[in-house]
Amino acid sequence: MKYQPFAQNTTSGGAMNMAYTSFINDVESRLAKMEFATSELVKKMTTCPGDPQPPPPPNNVVVESVTVGNSSSIVVKWDRPTMGGSPVVDENLQYKVYFVPIDEFGKQTAGEVVFSICDASQTSASITDLYPRSFYKIWVGAVLCTAAESNSNPKSMKTPDVVPTAPINVRVEGTKPNAIALRWDAPAIMGVLTNYTIYVTDESGTPMVLAVDPPVNNYVLYDLVEGTRYNIMVSAFSDNGESPKSMPLEVMTDSYIPSDPRQLMINFIRYEPPQVRLTWLPPRNTYGRLNNYTLHWGVRNGAVRKETILPILLQWDSDFLDDDTTHEFKLFAANDLGFGPAAIKEFSTPKRDTIVPPNVKVDRRKGMDNTTKLHVTWDPPSQPVDGYRILYRKFEWVYSGRWQLKEIPDPLARSADIAVKEHNFSYIVVVRGYKNRNRGPGMGGGLTMTSGGIGGPSPGNMGMSPGGLGAMPGSMGSNPFQNNNVSCRFMKRKVGQAFQKIRNYPSFESLQEQFLNSSILKDQLDC
Repeated sequence: MKYQPFAQNTTSGGAMNMAYTSFINDVESRLAKMEFATSELVKKMTTCPGDPQPPPPPNNVVVESVTVGNSSSIVVKWDRPTMGGSPVVDENLQYKVYFVPIDEFGKQTAGEVVFSICDASQTSASITDLYPRSFYKIWVGAVLCTAAESNSNPKSMKTPDVVPTAPINVRVEGTKPNAIALRWDAPAIMGVLTNYTIYVTDESGTPMVLAVDPPVNNYVLYDLVEGTRYNIMVSAFSDNGESPKSMPLEVMTDSYIPSDPRQLMINFIRYEPPQVRLTWLPPRNTYGRLNNYTLHWGVRNGAVRKETILPILLQWDSDFLDDDTTHEFKLFAANDLGFGPAAIKEFSTPKRDTIVPPNVKVDRRKGMDNTTKLHVTWDPPSQPVDGYRILYRKFEWVYSGRWQLKEIPDPLARSADIAVKEHNFSYIVVVRGYKNRNRGPGMGGGLTMTSGGIGGPSPGNMGMSPGGLGAMPGSMGSNPFQNNNVSCRFMKRKVGQAFQKIRNYPSFESLQEQFLNSSILKDQLDC
């Protein structure tokens, strides 16, 4: 074999590098084989048309984002484009996913990032290591032959904030018998906080949850019970969730506040509409001068109304109550140190059939001396009544006022005027028809006499019935006044007072006749 100089090899000094004679022919032969193999591969590949039509855009594009630790990621999912109700199948179909950073107003803040996906069966993409609380605009394009493209509608996304760590250094800044002052420091790791939540549990396990808006990092717990231990924890929230709770803090409120009021009792003072009177005795221990009694009351599990009562008073009359409802009353005594524990009573009003006249209307009118009147009108109800009761009060967003009552003992009345002092307010007006109790033949209606006038029945009062004057409690139907001049004079005086109070009562003549013809009355006055 002949050798010929081919090229100088700089690593071998100045000597010539020799190559075998057929080297060039062998290289040419191998190149020819490679060209042949490549041409066969090209023949098997699908070629794109010269001017391809854009495919339909991807369907059902969904964008999701999560934040773990201090890093956020976005995942995009979609379905294949469809044509004629069937997915597009083409070996040249590809996808492009566009991520564009924007600000909170939608303005682009940096260049877009584009992911090209050559495998048409892959219908999702993700981008990681993003900042929390950052904004992006995202869309997906379907591409045919790298030239024709159609895009989905852009979707905007904000990456979630970090989940904060627990607030630190939760501490007590002061205590009183009914209050605890708290303070804490912000979490070591946080983004933008949406609120702090305070979890409080008393000795009995009763929970209380309170929210505080950042940047405020302190709070005063009120309406606590003196001498009671409370367990307190604080957590922080971002838009991505809640932090762990802080270490529990046990705090005890101060003592030396009054004990609870004694012998709290509730009795009706009126049945229709219902009204009650609370009575009680002072606390056994006041620890100094009482400032007031405070009453929290209302429908059970409903809104609470608060009343402040002078310390020299040992009774309180309620507003008119709802029918067939359970009310809760909590009475506290307060001195200079705070509120004592509450005396608690529940009271249920009876169920009554109400008569509501139709088409009630209220107009505001000017009266004499620049006064304001509410002119109330109504249509007759569907059943007979003995009169009407009108309840009215100022309309207030925070229910603090009291109902006022106007009674109209005229069954034929169809209107009423109510003078109001505060003319700048709106008013709520309720009209109800009523029937007198113990209604019977020969009587205009049932009647009950009390020391304050004609009202609802109460224990110990003298009740009228269709048969005449009923026996007084304890008499068992006998005549307790016989041969007793002092009691006889007392009875005559009571009867005279009764006649004075019922003189204007409807059907007075028939009532008077029945009253005087009563055999029991004759026996009792035969002294």
